Amino acid sequence: MRRASGDHSTGRGSDVPAPESRDDGPARVVRFRMGEDELAVVSLPWVLPRQRVELTPAEAAIAAAIQDGLSNAEIARARGRSPRTVANQVASLLRKLGAGSRAELAAKLSSWSAERSNDE
Repeated sequence: MRRASGDHSTGRGSDVPAPESRDDGPARVVRFRMGEDELAVVSLPWVLPRQRVELTPAEAAIAAAIQDGLSNAEIARARGRSPRTVANQVASLLRKLGAGSRAELAAKLSSWSAERSNDE
């Protein structure tokens, strides 16, 4: 590992190793040693490139109902499905769109709908 020459910020002089860094695609990794420990700092972009996501007709209907603020039970009644089926479809939507909650999913769907209407 390279060592920093004369780094006086820590008072350790040339004993302070210089960090080694590399780019791994969108991630940046910086590794350095402190005593016997090796530390790694990983920097990821806030926004990952958006991938086109295809929704099934059922998922699209569920997505619209979530945007309208309906619960799983309300969606199930309206669609004539079991609450478990709706829960599975909601879980699939969360996974596909990378959302951690129904609120985040609704926000993403709203922003994408707004972007699409601006493009037209």
